[in-house]
Amino acid sequence: MKYLNILFIGLLIFSLVQCFPSEEVPKDDDLQFKDDDIQSIGSWEKITNLPLGENFKLVSMLGGSGNIYAFLTDRFKSDWNKYLWEYNVESNKWNNIYNLDYKEIRHGSGLFWYENKVNMIGGENVDSNPRKEWFQFDPYDGSVNEIDYDPNGYFSRVGSGFWFVNGVIYFALGDVARDRDQYKFPKYNIINKLLSFEKDIPVTSSFINRYGFFDLLPTFNINNNFYILLESNNSDDNNEIITLLKYNIDDDTWANNVIDIPKPSRREMLSFELFGNLYIGGGIINQEHIFDFYKVNLNDFSYVRVKDIPNSVRYTSNTKVGDQIFIYGSSYNCNDCEDYAIYEFILD
Repeated sequence: MKYLNILFIGLLIFSLVQCFPSEEVPKDDDLQFKDDDIQSIGSWEKITNLPLGENFKLVSMLGGSGNIYAFLTDRFKSDWNKYLWEYNVESNKWNNIYNLDYKEIRHGSGLFWYENKVNMIGGENVDSNPRKEWFQFDPYDGSVNEIDYDPNGYFSRVGSGFWFVNGVIYFALGDVARDRDQYKFPKYNIINKLLSFEKDIPVTSSFINRYGFFDLLPTFNINNNFYILLESNNSDDNNEIITLLKYNIDDDTWANNVIDIPKPSRREMLSFELFGNLYIGGGIINQEHIFDFYKVNLNDFSYVRVKDIPNSVRYTSNTKVGDQIFIYGSSYNCNDCEDYAIYEFILD
């Protein structure tokens, strides 16, 4: 009887083990992640389509005063004009503010909210000529003014590597295509119209391509610290890294850290700051879009997986309205381009 009891207990334990098999650990080399690997942190919500229909795309957008200000243009280039529209987040309504003429058309311009107006500096026109004008759009009366300032030729292509803090514009040059010193870090004081330079940006040749190291790379500001997210230009995939440069305004110093998320060879990542954390992911590897997304702690650079980017979205721009973050994207294969829309990332 004693042996029968032992045998019975053994069979019972064996049965329980079979009922609860061990979970298979996903491989690091998997390009896409399975649905059951996705963390439950955050969610994505499509909030609105663009107002002018599927023939128009969003070039840039800016959050301010409870609204999103979007510059739209014809994606087929049959209409060279650009249109400034206002989207009210609370009412979910669009309003046309201003139609820009040829002189005011910009690619790679810098946008910032100042004096309750949308300010647009630098950039290039449709002929790829650098523009020096500074335009200020008043969303309340629809007026536009051109601001007189001393550009010194530095304000073209400032759409990336650009910050505006307390009346001072900081911008990373990084523009090797125009034979500039790509390591310089100028600042321009709006009030006294003085241009000066901070400490040079510490980058290496592995981050430089024909467009410059800052081209299309995310930047953001947290507590007087500027951040530039750099993708490595190293041809050796084994040495690919994602580096986050950090500049402290108070002591004029630079520091850098490696963001060690999976698949560092990805390009054209989505990245933004929310509540003091960096959110980063997505991008393209070998012409294939990937959608995994991560929250990075900027104190110790640890990361956790959050909700994947919607797999229909190819993102091109993002902005904040208060503590809300919005991205703009289209169908990534562009077979269904009426899906050009704005999405919100929501923390649970």
